[in-house]
Amino acid sequence: AGRPSPRSIRHAGRPAGLPFLERSLPRRSAAAGGGQSGAAACDNVDVYLKKRYDLLPNLISVVKKYAAHEKELLSQITALRSQAGSLKSAEDRLANDKQFTAAMKGFMVNVEAYPDLKASENFGSLQRSLNELEAQLAAARRSYNGAATDYNTSTQMFPGTC
Repeated sequence: AGRPSPRSIRHAGRPAGLPFLERSLPRRSAAAGGGQSGAAACDNVDVYLKKRYDLLPNLISVVKKYAAHEKELLSQITALRSQAGSLKSAEDRLANDKQFTAAMKGFMVNVEAYPDLKASENFGSLQRSLNELEAQLAAARRSYNGAATDYNTSTQMFPGTC
């Protein structure tokens, strides 16, 4: 009973709150960096959106050969793609992406009415590329959402540190 514990020796002469503060410092620095990982994740989403927009002209040119009377839908998709490059705010890019995604879903539904188009090797290759990009975009969005959640959690744990 006369022997001091290793813990009491280690903390001898230190203020009582110092061990807690030492344990919390790594979390504070992680919280401060959370905004940076969120920005990087947001940039990844933007990269995949750009790749998707870059694939679009090839897809449209193939479809035009088979579905000339879908001109209005193709024009809408092209206009949304053109707008995407000039949008600066995240809110505007998000709104454009929602409209673009809805138009692309309508486009893919209309493609079902053209068996010759579906059978086209070029269209099949472009459609597979688009599907891969959509999967990568979804993964990038999940990463961004995870980074945003981590950042928000860290700011709730240590308000005012970020």
